[in-house]
Amino acid sequence: MKQVFWEEKILNWEFSRYERPGSFGKNGSVAARLREAQRLLASVVRGKTVLELGCGSGRLAESLLTAGASAYVGCDLSYSAISVARDRLAAAGFAARSTFVVGSALELAETKADVGVSLGLLDWLEPAELTLLFSRLDCRYQLHSFSEFRAGSLEQLLHRAYVYLSYGRKTGSYRPRYLDAGKIHELYRPTRFVRSRALKFGVLAHNLDAE
Repeated sequence: MKQVFWEEKILNWEFSRYERPGSFGKNGSVAARLREAQRLLASVVRGKTVLELGCGSGRLAESLLTAGASAYVGCDLSYSAISVARDRLAAAGFAARSTFVVGSALELAETKADVGVSLGLLDWLEPAELTLLFSRLDCRYQLHSFSEFRAGSLEQLLHRAYVYLSYGRKTGSYRPRYLDAGKIHELYRPTRFVRSRALKFGVLAHNLDAE
């Protein structure tokens, strides 16, 4: 079910969040998340191998390779997204330094890399899957985004309604969730939680400044 869901959803969703104008498009929190991740990662990826779990169509990959990453490995459940990602990186001249795999993040987490990244993936994993992912992910540097649970937030209440109408009503239990920062800290000990108005209730958790 998950693979069919993402095959039908991902490319149109990406276009709506990264390319359309407006506060729900390229001026919204998802696009801001990508820009902030690019900024944070640019200072550490030079000469390193990057593994991105849930890479979609590879929008983060080009900026990391431009910043000097020696190699990039991206995985996603969607065949169509991976096809676009391969074309995107080939057109940018990075085909030799990029690898894309159709598959589960849980299966690819053991891939050897210096830097592990995910933007949005954690929200879609069950608690047991989160634990399994981080037990397998052995990267010196990590950056992951998640939607933070915020009690009493009107903005999050509206988002919950949107999530139910867009996903929960159709798929049952398969829908994005809101996570607690304390739980994320237990899983892989990030040294920083990046929050901002632009990210709304999204958070970037990383240890990119770790010695």
